[in-house]
Amino acid sequence: MFQRFVEQRTLLAKSEKLYHSAMTSPEFTNDEFEQQLSSASLYRLCGIEPPRK
Repeated sequence: MFQRFVEQRTLLAKSEKLYHSAMTSPEFTNDEFEQQLSSASLYRLCGIEPPRK
């Protein structure tokens, strides 16, 4: 259970960092930003195995 909490905090921190980057620099288009925030991409960027359904 603690591991899941750590993973959630990691995902949240990464998404906040991506959001900040998207808002403060012209590096990403809206489509690229949305793609990075997709669940599959966000898990991969954080090095976390997505939960199985």
